[in-house]
Amino acid sequence: ASARRKVSVSMHPTAAAAYSAPPLPPRLGEGGFGTVFSCKLDGRDAVAKQIGKARLGAKDLPLLQNEVRLWAQLDHPNCVKFFGVSFDPTEFYYLLCEYMPGGSLFDRHNALRSQATLPRPQTPQMLIEMRQIAGAMDHSHSKKILHRDLKSANVLVAEDGRLVVADFGLVRYCRECWRVEPHIP
Repeated sequence: ASARRKVSVSMHPTAAAAYSAPPLPPRLGEGGFGTVFSCKLDGRDAVAKQIGKARLGAKDLPLLQNEVRLWAQLDHPNCVKFFGVSFDPTEFYYLLCEYMPGGSLFDRHNALRSQATLPRPQTPQMLIEMRQIAGAMDHSHSKKILHRDLKSANVLVAEDGRLVVADFGLVRYCRECWRVEPHIP
């Protein structure tokens, strides 16, 4: 028998009024399927992506199931760790994962662009960061999993400064992707 984890996720404000639950914690962001909130999981900071069942069309539920199934297979220091799914009695799903307090690489780039003089890129640091992202992609590709949405907004910064690939909503399993066909002129 597996041990049950303690998950603390507040409900949507309209549902909170009906259930007398505390209001949602600060919103961290929003995506195509839902809103991202901070939460606690086993006493540590985590993230809960709130997805309203009503927002999911007939084609969307299989995409969500695919995301969960494939994301759960990834275990790499440069991939956001998937903790599980929580089902709320108010018609929401919550995808639970580790919290990355440093924001996104996109946010970092925008902050740099707003400076009067841009700092010179530091080649050794850039190489380290490129290897981190490449390592995450290599890990997912070794499992025949394609991210399909790699961009600076989906690369987050961990507390220790490492880069971590996130947002596996468009992920796909590709059974035949790496089959090499002989070239015949």
